[in-house]
Amino acid sequence: MLTACTRWLSSAAGRGARAWLALAIIALCYGAHARRLADLHQGGDVTVLADAWLMFVLFVFNIPLFAAAVTLARREIGWTTVALCALASFLATEASLVHVVIHDFLDDHRVYPDILRHDSPANRINSQYAALSGYLVVLTSLAGLLAVRRMRSLSRLFLLAISLGHLGVIGVSHVTLTQWSMLDTLEAARAERMRAMRTIAALPSDADFQEACRGFGVACWVVPADAPFRSGSPLLGDAVRDLRAGLSERTPTAGRSLELLPLGPLNLHVTAKQAAVAVRDGRHRVVEDTVSLTEAAAWYKIYYAVTNVAAHAVWMFGGFALLCWHRRRRQRRPGA
Repeated sequence: MLTACTRWLSSAAGRGARAWLALAIIALCYGAHARRLADLHQGGDVTVLADAWLMFVLFVFNIPLFAAAVTLARREIGWTTVALCALASFLATEASLVHVVIHDFLDDHRVYPDILRHDSPANRINSQYAALSGYLVVLTSLAGLLAVRRMRSLSRLFLLAISLGHLGVIGVSHVTLTQWSMLDTLEAARAERMRAMRTIAALPSDADFQEACRGFGVACWVVPADAPFRSGSPLLGDAVRDLRAGLSERTPTAGRSLELLPLGPLNLHVTAKQAAVAVRDGRHRVVEDTVSLTEAAAWYKIYYAVTNVAAHAVWMFGGFALLCWHRRRRQRRPGA
């Protein structure tokens, strides 16, 4: 019975059945994410939808990594292996294995270099570095195998190219969408709010000042010029103190925005973090802005996710289909 099954699996019909089963597994993994996105889209919460899209990115991000890792032990792989890697990536993502469990272990044990903490030992590190560390180890090992002539194979060569291409697209989209476009948009929104805050702080009467604060959605106080002030936001305390110290007749208003540094695509909570002060009738007016910019940031993270999911489909499945075509072509050569 076992011999008969083995023969059938090796036959053309068996290979076709394995290919269809592999495609079904891949379709189920992608379909689960698509169903989740469809359900959340109906809910209308863009920040939750962005989080689901980023989980989709984590899922596709690990598939080339797992497939490349398999080629370290096997010279050639097929669609069945790719499907199993997709299933393993799906389960690992659902269990938060790479971006939480492994990442926290590496972070807690100081495996990451300190340069990734941006000069502060207390800073947490972007969870994407767990998978990137895996890519570094696997692709370096794969390149080492390809450097030895007798260890070379089409699967190893193609998986190295697929992984590097995928990483390149993710790197470019991360810089252009989440570091440039998104941050530029958020900074422009903050600058517009800052201009309004300085105008509000300089209004002629306290009544107009308080009414404008309520209408604009910022926190406001009026305190004696020589009295201490406790900021409503721990992040803004030092900034407000420095701004108050710099007020004078020549500088009746001042404002400062703290550096806007989202921790990465998975950090969906972004706030304005800025303050304005003005001196009026011997008293200081303080305006603090901690409005959430999360929804604006979430749209860019969705753009980032859609770009990377599409790029993954092109590089992973298009590249692997090209690998299979080359493999069949070599097998058809006389004497192959």
